[in-house]
Amino acid sequence: MANNQSVRRHLDAFTRGRIIGKLEEGRSVTSVAAEFGIAHSIVSRLWRQFQTTGTAIRGFSSGRPRGTTPADDRCIVLQARRNRRQTAGEIARHTTQATGRPISRFTVARRLHGGGLFARRPVRCVPLTPAHRRRNWRDNEWGRVLFTDESRFSLSSDSHRILIWRERGSRNHPSNIIERDRYGGRGVLVWGGIMLGSRTDLHIFDAGSVNGTRYCNEILLPYVRLFRGAMGLQFLFMDNNAPCHRTVAAEQLLESEDIERMDWPARSPDLNPIEHVWDFLGRRLAARTLPPVTIRELRLALQDEWAAMPQQLIDTLILSMGRRCETCLAVREIISPTKDRMFLAGHPSQGCFGLQSHCAPCYFFNKASFYPSDFSFNNWKEAIIFPIKKPGKNPHLASSYRPISLLSTIGKLTESIILHRLKNFINENNILNPNQYGFTNKLSTLHPLLRLTENISEGFQKRKAREQFFWISRKPSTVFGLMVLLLS
Repeated sequence: MANNQSVRRHLDAFTRGRIIGKLEEGRSVTSVAAEFGIAHSIVSRLWRQFQTTGTAIRGFSSGRPRGTTPADDRCIVLQARRNRRQTAGEIARHTTQATGRPISRFTVARRLHGGGLFARRPVRCVPLTPAHRRRNWRDNEWGRVLFTDESRFSLSSDSHRILIWRERGSRNHPSNIIERDRYGGRGVLVWGGIMLGSRTDLHIFDAGSVNGTRYCNEILLPYVRLFRGAMGLQFLFMDNNAPCHRTVAAEQLLESEDIERMDWPARSPDLNPIEHVWDFLGRRLAARTLPPVTIRELRLALQDEWAAMPQQLIDTLILSMGRRCETCLAVREIISPTKDRMFLAGHPSQGCFGLQSHCAPCYFFNKASFYPSDFSFNNWKEAIIFPIKKPGKNPHLASSYRPISLLSTIGKLTESIILHRLKNFINENNILNPNQYGFTNKLSTLHPLLRLTENISEGFQKRKAREQFFWISRKPSTVFGLMVLLLS
């Protein structure tokens, strides 16, 4: 849909001078407007301005006054950072109630954009539970795992990495469209296994569904049992909980061959490195000069690309498992399954996802807090009070000293844990007022003073403020006491 709204362009000073010169020569307004290709009203107003003021220079205006002050802008950004699920309308209502000035959601959106915040869909992830914890393995421990998986390749598959050059607005032109079957079309199902320093042959299933019997006869016996015999007791087998992997026949075969299988809880994040191998094969197939057009050509192409795949790529993927697991835990805040994302306060034998150093203080502190009869560490809660003399004060007066409490190391850890829990609870439930500046991150008592100064200046400019009274306390416990009397 075309935009029919005209864009307003102002005449520069040189053009204004030329127009005035031609009008002073006796030319008519209509002829001058036609010569310069502008509206008659523009030339008429310019000539009237020159006759009235003696100048043709365009006056500058400050524009529409802003509906929010810099302090309001900071409060809007802070509200969005505290509760990122608030809508612009909700923030506008809260700001309007706090300031007493009507603020629209469009103004809030512009202020958030200015603060670097934009509306985006949140990243989705699977919910993790204590059942998903994994031991803190080293690289050699990951190297004993055989990662296996199935994947389907079709003749009309698209890696979504093919780019074309096209003009703007020609998206649906026939030359810019690639035909692809929605359901992939004809293809083959393949199985493969990778491990550090080795890989299995790529197995291509014949037509038909894969049940437990086919899985045992075509995969477990010719491939997995062979690797189990070569690796010995340290061998660990990994699959992805597909229905054919959990049949009674497959379970009995793995037990009879003494093949240990890695636990893979339901709803687990897919960190299997072989997924990147399938992606590599798909890109290699799409990059071939003559892509396969028949099933036989597709089989041969997959076998060739699997054999030509560098082993270094596989080794790099497997050695990255430790780092990828740590990143997954950090992104999903798997430190605890509790709602407020607190450290898991369970028994140390649970492992705590390999974060025993964080969980141990929680365990002992909770024991001391809730079970004082059988387990108590009260010295963790005791502080040593150390007085520090204020500079320039009388050393004989008690008010000249500032008390400092020194806690034990574990006591400080528990204090940080509780503070983290309280902050999360306060931010998620919007307990603090948006005008709360003290004891808030990235805000200080300087901000209310700035806002007060702006309000006073605005009152004087609008001639609505007559008297101002200030009271500043000298007590350390009182930051500022301020009283403003605005008389309309």
